[in-house]
Amino acid sequence: QVLQKKRVNIHLVDMVNEYKDVLVRNALSEPSRELVKASLSTNNRLEDLPLVIVLAKLNELERNVTLAEYEALAGLGGR
Repeated sequence: QVLQKKRVNIHLVDMVNEYKDVLVRNALSEPSRELVKASLSTNNRLEDLPLVIVLAKLNELERNVTLAEYEALAGLGGR
């Protein structure tokens, strides 16, 4: 769907940006906020790219979401 439908692609980018905003809002320190912003700053458009590139970009996005979640949760443990 991401390969063929622009609407699905836009929705994916919007969801990542919304999630990034939640994590940034809840991060306790400025370094954590900056790391989350850097990890999840995406406006990657995936339609019309070869499948192997789309899969690589989705894998990278998944890794960055995990990194951002870890950073946000690590800060909460210090409260």
